[in-house]
Amino acid sequence: MPPTAPDGPTDAELARRVVAGGADAVAALNELVARYNTRLVALLRREFRDKAEDIAQEAWLKAIQWLATPGVQAMTNFRAWLFEVAQNRGRDMRAKKYPVPLPADVEPAEDHSPLAGFIDAEERAVAQGCWEILPADLQEAVVACTGGEEKPAALAERLNVTVTTIYTRKLRGLLALKACVEKH
Repeated sequence: MPPTAPDGPTDAELARRVVAGGADAVAALNELVARYNTRLVALLRREFRDKAEDIAQEAWLKAIQWLATPGVQAMTNFRAWLFEVAQNRGRDMRAKKYPVPLPADVEPAEDHSPLAGFIDAEERAVAQGCWEILPADLQEAVVACTGGEEKPAALAERLNVTVTTIYTRKLRGLLALKACVEKH
């Protein structure tokens, strides 16, 4: 699909809606994912094979983080930027094939919940309330994709959906959590 859908908004318009936040941001992100995720994963599969979906997920998360940065302007060619981010992320992951241990004087974070890293301590109570009202399918996907006992592939098989659907649900869940926390 081209950056300008014949009967829909351009990528730049969708990116601006994501930047604006709120309920409309989720719909805008879903439209961008619908436009590009299949082609993105196919492109990545050529070079990175079984890691393609993980790399695509990382690229979408980076896109959301970048678009959510205060003062950011939506770019004119979102697709080209997203595909470049994904390629670079894949190369970074390949370069870091072997994990680097933490220095002895650094202690790992103790919080391993799906909310860890998404919020700071002051927002925890609000985020917990937002988490509780998040639909169960989005909660399951967030948990599975952030180190839960059930992995994304197993969840996808149990629910009879694709792994990409699980990752999309994770993105939607995180974006909904962010919007809810910002609203409160």
